[in-house]
Amino acid sequence: MVFPLRRRSSARVHRTQGRSGDIKARLAQFLREDLKLDLSPDKTLITHARTGAARFLGYEITVHHADHKLTNGRRSVNGKVALRVPWDVITAKSAPFMKLGKPERRPDLLNLTDNQIVGKFGAEWRGYLQYYLLAQDVWRLNRLQWVMLTSMLKTLAGKHRATVTAMAASIRPPSPPRTGHGCASRPASNARANHHW
Repeated sequence: MVFPLRRRSSARVHRTQGRSGDIKARLAQFLREDLKLDLSPDKTLITHARTGAARFLGYEITVHHADHKLTNGRRSVNGKVALRVPWDVITAKSAPFMKLGKPERRPDLLNLTDNQIVGKFGAEWRGYLQYYLLAQDVWRLNRLQWVMLTSMLKTLAGKHRATVTAMAASIRPPSPPRTGHGCASRPASNARANHHW
């Protein structure tokens, strides 16, 4: 008997979902009976890795699928596991540095020295960056970096009763000296390279 393609694919999906449900039930039974552990239904997820993401240790775990990326004539990306930084994590990590949707100064740090303020912000930023460095979209942390940098500048500006622009200019590293005529001998500056904190 010949089935239309759509019917066969939907039957295969139901069979796979049923099979994964059976595996989950057997795993729960093993954990409960042999190891005396309970499988939390709220934290247990069975999903299709290409269309849905599983959460584990603050990362989203997915499987790549891109038919347009070819290496030596082959789709080299498909089926590879990817770690991603979730947007809600970036929002949650940005929250302590924001007020009314904008970066805000941190009054609890105003009694510290400038070096201590910069060091505290730098240590927090390095911690977030190092933790999510395994993610393939670590660039999403640029938003958190901007929020933290602006909050740090506002904290320093509040301490010294100055503007944020003045504080940014005061902590920016000096430009390298010119060695010749014109700008051709001057190294090109990158805006991102100026964030030394």
